[in-house]
Amino acid sequence: MTKVTVTSIDGKIVIAGVDAPLEIVTATPPPVDPPVDPPPVDPPPPPPPLVTPSTGIWISLAEISALPTSGAGWTDVLAAAKNASGATSLGNQDSNDSTNVMAAALVYARTGEAVYLAKVKKAITDIATKNLENGSRALALGRELIGYVLAADIAQLRTLDPDLDAKWRTKLAALLTYKTSQAGSLIDCSLDRPNNWGGHSRASWLAAALYLGDKAGADRAVATLKGWMGDWDAYNGFEYGDLAWQIDKSKPVGVLPKGAKIQGYDVDGGQPEELRRVSFKIPPGFVVYTWEGWQGPIAACEMAKRAGYEDIWDCCDKAPLRGVQFNYRQGWAAEGDDRWIIPIINRAYGVSLPVTGGGAGKNVGWTLWTHGG
Repeated sequence: MTKVTVTSIDGKIVIAGVDAPLEIVTATPPPVDPPVDPPPVDPPPPPPPLVTPSTGIWISLAEISALPTSGAGWTDVLAAAKNASGATSLGNQDSNDSTNVMAAALVYARTGEAVYLAKVKKAITDIATKNLENGSRALALGRELIGYVLAADIAQLRTLDPDLDAKWRTKLAALLTYKTSQAGSLIDCSLDRPNNWGGHSRASWLAAALYLGDKAGADRAVATLKGWMGDWDAYNGFEYGDLAWQIDKSKPVGVLPKGAKIQGYDVDGGQPEELRRVSFKIPPGFVVYTWEGWQGPIAACEMAKRAGYEDIWDCCDKAPLRGVQFNYRQGWAAEGDDRWIIPIINRAYGVSLPVTGGGAGKNVGWTLWTHGG
């Protein structure tokens, strides 16, 4: 081992080797691990998409914002919105709640008053979280469901409460195939019954399919609607009863064809399945269902047209117009809960049938306000 001497010279410490040269070695610092890059930071979530109001299954927000807040139509819809009591129903075919909730959605969309939105959300929550459909007949579910679907769409539920909307969509899809206590599911009834039961069920089916974005379902519902109006190529699987009012008994239809006559009597636009409710005679005896039989189909035509089924009002030589004209030829004017039909027909066909009111139908309503009655 090399010996060293350590001396102090002029206040400085001097180190020297005694028996060998002294090698000065600079100590090497211990190795240091290279720096570790920090873990990547997740990018911030994208901003929510801009909400563009939809064109609306029944009516758009832009159309609603242009409507007046005065006049008979507004008075009707506002009164109904105030009367929406929270008695949500899918099983009572005579309930006014669904059309009242539809009115509440319209008033909310026009005024922004939260009290009316709360009524819509309460109804949708009830349906999504309870089993209000239990025990219902297809007629009841068909009449009632459409009003709630349109209310959710008008109030923009998908934007205002996405969590509730997700639950609602799940339940809505299930309701389409729920087996009711009579006439099967809404879809079953739509496919089987060429009367007002099928018409109401088909309108609710189409409304639900459009809300859910189910194009295949909407296509099928519209095809069935066309089949009922007389387009056998679109659909012809209905189960008909007494064929006394049919022109071609080998190809029965829901709406008699243009120019149809029985015993020389003009029955163009008549509905055989509703006319057969009373004893066959010419001219036919009064049947109130010849108006209700159009409530579902006309609501469905209105939704279908808005959804892009451009030819629906022209189907089968303008079957809806011919059907309404048939009733007027018999002296059976639209009354009571059928009056909402007329403003839609007037707008769809550019005609001027007498408008005696609007109000609610058994499934939808308020057209005196929304459709320029």
